[in-house]
Amino acid sequence: MQDFIPKGNGNSRSLKSSIPDGTTWEQALEMLRNGTFPIDIGAANEDGVLQKGNPLNKSTLLKDETAALFNGLPENPVPDEVFQILSKAALAEDGGGLSKIDGTKIELVKFSVVSYIGTGRFGESSPCSITFPFRPDVVLPLFERQTQSNSAITMLGGVVWEGLRGWPIISGYKESYTLYRGFKKGNVVTDVFGKISSDGRTLTWYITKGNPGCQFNESYNEYFFMGFKFG
Repeated sequence: MQDFIPKGNGNSRSLKSSIPDGTTWEQALEMLRNGTFPIDIGAANEDGVLQKGNPLNKSTLLKDETAALFNGLPENPVPDEVFQILSKAALAEDGGGLSKIDGTKIELVKFSVVSYIGTGRFGESSPCSITFPFRPDVVLPLFERQTQSNSAITMLGGVVWEGLRGWPIISGYKESYTLYRGFKKGNVVTDVFGKISSDGRTLTWYITKGNPGCQFNESYNEYFFMGFKFG
């Protein structure tokens, strides 16, 4: 919207009154003091206006079509009643977070399940990779599905551990391959190396010895992982 700006030369608007003929100045002054002086404010006079403002009416303040977008409004609502509803709304922030109007953070948990089909290879030249629609805080392997027999084998607990700390925690990953990051299963003694992409959405890993199954990469098997983002 834009403000109404008169030129200030005394003729930006006109007035019209229905006072009876013969009304004296004293009578007119008394009506003005009593608030009974009849008057209409005329339209803006082009010669006295520097900039026309938007008119203050239903169309510019709160259209029926706009009011219909909000539940719980009374009949013939005013803008303040819409603002009261909006004051309870959530605001989307950069990075996908949410906050209230007053800036209070809204803590949410996002999750996503992704999968890939194994290629039957393993090692540094044949790493595994998963990509999420957001940067996860934690990634857990769920299960593998043997596509040829359509059966499933649980994989929970197949995460590589370093002492008592598991590396489904993504904060421990770097953009270059690092030892003890990634996923493996089975009892084969092998090292595992993992890395994360610059945007934090893709994890890549490989094992140094063993077999494709230890790297979650048996031929034709589908491997499922779940990623979580907190807050």
